[in-house]
Amino acid sequence: MSIKRVLFVDDEPAIVKCMSQMVKLLGYEVIPASGGTEAYKKFVEAQENGGLEIVITDFKMAEGDGVTLAKEIRRGYSCREVYIIGLTGWISNIPREDAVLFDEILPKPPIMAEVIAALDRAYLNLKELKEIG
Repeated sequence: MSIKRVLFVDDEPAIVKCMSQMVKLLGYEVIPASGGTEAYKKFVEAQENGGLEIVITDFKMAEGDGVTLAKEIRRGYSCREVYIIGLTGWISNIPREDAVLFDEILPKPPIMAEVIAALDRAYLNLKELKEIG
């Protein structure tokens, strides 16, 4: 995939706007979504139009939560194809069966340095997994 695309999902518009702008400055194309339901539709559309390898999503949202979104994505795409980063304010209370759906979980509110490091790890991991085959 030549274009670095990130689907950023949060039901707090200020977080979506701020994080999208910062991630764009790093050279990524950002596809914003305000909930899991909208995000899955955008994910499918992006896969049909050149692909999308990274999803950053909040766990708790009114319009479809991040866990349900991760489950939907994992039904069709393995960790070799899509890297999913979860954001939550309740990092110590995540059930194990939910946590395993994510490649990484970051605390919320997101700290930009942590997001940058997570994006770097995501692309490095995806590249290595593709090379392994």
